[in-house]
Order: sequence, then structure tokens, then C-alpha cells
Amino acid sequence: PPTPSGEQAPPAAVSAKLTPKELISNTVDGIVTIVTAHPGKSGTAIRREKLYDLIEPHFDFKEMSKRSLGSYWNNINEAQQAEFVAIFSNLLSRTYLSYLETVKPGMVKVLSAEIKPATTTGSFAVSVVKTDVKHKGELFPIHYKLVERSGGWKVYDIVIENIGLVS
Repeated sequence: PPTPSGEQAPPAAVSAKLTPKELISNTVDGIVTIVTAHPGKSGTAIRREKLYDLIEPHFDFKEMSKRSLGSYWNNINEAQQAEFVAIFSNLLSRTYLSYLETVKPGMVKVLSAEIKPATTTGSFAVSVVKTDVKHKGELFPIHYKLVERSGGWKVYDIVIENIGLVS
């Protein structure tokens, strides 16, 4: 469906009930579309806004924040947790958006996805989507860890060359 500006919405924004692999693949396609449509310095502000709008619904910033603090999460009150989530998600978004702006067609290859179903009441299904990113002739593995929530699959960690962003 078209966005308010009349552009075609990237595929990842269309359906919340995608498999983890479809979600990552569609998001990568949407990133390439946005970066291609808004190149250069003159397109920076609109490109970053559209990239954020594309990825934000698919990231579980609360879970990422919780994992980054580990056991300290339980030592702070709800207001402090909310403030930390806001600050941490802003930092992660800015950092990740600067990387996304460099993505070009064919640069990211989505390889596979493993899904582990919820094992106990109150637990959630999790998935790891493996990708390879080709940059300056070298391949770098990037794995997206996702959790299934009522609204669909959401990224809770990004592992780059075996180092997790938050855990």
C-alpha cells in the first residue's frame, strides 16, 4: 500500500505475521529500496526517518534493554526502566541506522532461520536468522535473534562476528 507521501510501502511494513526469515528478507529489501530512493547527503534526513519507520516495529527495544542490563534490570524501578529503554533504543537506532545507510543491492544474503518453539507456559518461541554481509570483498556473518510476541517476530539481539549487540 502507498505511504502518505505516495511511495510504495516496503514489504516488511505490510505484514506482521511473517516467518523470521521472511521478516529479515523483506526488511533488507525495504532497506535497499529506501537507501536507493533517497541517496546522498540531501536525502539523509528522510532516509533515516524512513529506515527508522521500517525497522522500529520489528525490534523489541525493551527486551534488548533488559538483556543489556542483565540482573541490574530488576534493581531499577519502572520509571527508570522506561527511561533506560528510551535512551538505549535511541542509541541503538542511531548506530544501526548509520550502518543501514550503507546497504546496497546484493550486499546482504539471508541464509537460514532456525526456530525453537516455546517450551514452557509463559515462555516464547525464539529464532536465529543467519545472514552474510559482503563488504569490501569480505563476508561477515550477522545473525538476528528474534522472539515471537503476540504482534509477530521481533529482533532482540544482533550478533556480528559472534559478538552480540546486547547479550
